Amino acid sequence: MVHLPRGTRIDNFIVGQLLGEGSFGAVYEVTSKDGSEKHALKVESTKSMPQVLRMEVQLLNTLDQLGFLRHFCRIHGKGRETRQQVSFNYVIMTLVGKSIQDLRMMSPAQHFNINTAVGVGIQSLEALQDLHSIGYLHRDVKPSNIATGRAEIGELQKIYMLDFGMARKYVKEDHPPFTIRHARERAEFRGTVRYAAISCHIGREQSRKDDCESWLYTLIELTNGRLPWCEEDMAQAGNWKQTARSNPILRAQLFEGCPAEYSEIMNHIDSLRYYDMPDYDKIFNLLRRSLASRKLAEHPYDWVDRRWPNVKIKRS
Repeated sequence: MVHLPRGTRIDNFIVGQLLGEGSFGAVYEVTSKDGSEKHALKVESTKSMPQVLRMEVQLLNTLDQLGFLRHFCRIHGKGRETRQQVSFNYVIMTLVGKSIQDLRMMSPAQHFNINTAVGVGIQSLEALQDLHSIGYLHRDVKPSNIATGRAEIGELQKIYMLDFGMARKYVKEDHPPFTIRHARERAEFRGTVRYAAISCHIGREQSRKDDCESWLYTLIELTNGRLPWCEEDMAQAGNWKQTARSNPILRAQLFEGCPAEYSEIMNHIDSLRYYDMPDYDKIFNLLRRSLASRKLAEHPYDWVDRRWPNVKIKRS
């Protein structure tokens, strides 16, 4: 594990508070020498396997070069350092706000109003569409990998997609036109059980449709607060997801409290095969219809309108 004390200087930035840590390494807040900029610093031991930051840098640089950074962090520096006889790779990138998971848990009912859930759904699907358009799958879409921007720079209603440690390139080429890789006969489970697509449970190669399926489970949880299989193990969760496709009682339980359009979105996702491109416009239209039919405006999001504790609001 890489531990950096406050005040450590990395690439013209000063290390501040620890924001999080895990098996991959750690994330710190860093500030420029003159105090004018705040960013996030991700560090990973050179001995860590697999090397997660390498994929993250490659993917974010590609998004930046192709102009697809509307929902992704920008890289402000990268390199390798050795401190206290520990070698580590680092990336300095956009500092974001709270995760959608944290914000959901802060809500009194532990779910959002429909306008907010749908708004997060629209922006996070835009992120997936952009990611897919450059030839990558996320493979771990979930509320904790989605975040808002920072209040102090006016981005409290902007959504970011984060963490690409499980991302995979699903095309052969580096630039379009793309040729999709042939699916492996057997693929290991990649993702988080609660949000994983059925393909993950049955050892099938993931594709764009599976990112969309995980996104839909995320959207459902943001809307009604709970996925029915949330306390089940991997096998039972997979069985629940498959059975809900044919059992109307379980399907109704899954979509309880959700707009009817969510069920239509699942029908579309389930109709897709490995090589198919999701009809993103169809899904966007269904989401916007779910708001229009209820005469709901997308904004403001719940954490702005309600002024929840610990969420600082920037007022102009």
